[in-house]
Amino acid sequence: MSNIYAINDLTKNNWSVDFDNLSAFYAYLNVEFIIHAPVVQFDDFRFGYELIQNGKSLSSSTYPSSSSERIIRTDQKYLITDRLNNLIPDNKYQLYLWSDNRNVFTEDTFEFLIPRPFNPYDSWSWNSDKLRWEAPKPMPTDGNDYIWSESISDWTLVEDNNV
Repeated sequence: MSNIYAINDLTKNNWSVDFDNLSAFYAYLNVEFIIHAPVVQFDDFRFGYELIQNGKSLSSSTYPSSSSERIIRTDQKYLITDRLNNLIPDNKYQLYLWSDNRNVFTEDTFEFLIPRPFNPYDSWSWNSDKLRWEAPKPMPTDGNDYIWSESISDWTLVEDNNV
């Protein structure tokens, strides 16, 4: 699964980010706050993130989402998990993270590149307009089922074994 783990160490007032198995088109952003105690206590706490590409904001969130809500404490590993969608292969993104706890403001920006999906065959090429790998020859459209054969560089008919 495609994950971004963002950790804010409230004792050191810094962010760190780990990118785990990033894949094309989406990633789960998991935000964790740590302090050296089993329960993290907050005081007048707010935090948020912004996903940026080429200087343009693609998505952002602030927590708590309204002024009538408060985050007081947590014993959960991740305070939030949000899905970041529409992450295009071969594109660079910036993730801006911030938090404000007891009027101590911490922010940082992390850059990452979305990789292409796994190439199914050495002979296939990447189509950057359609965002997919394509065979050197189009698959026949005669209504039958075909599978790519790398050894002959062509489509082969799938035989029905149930006859």
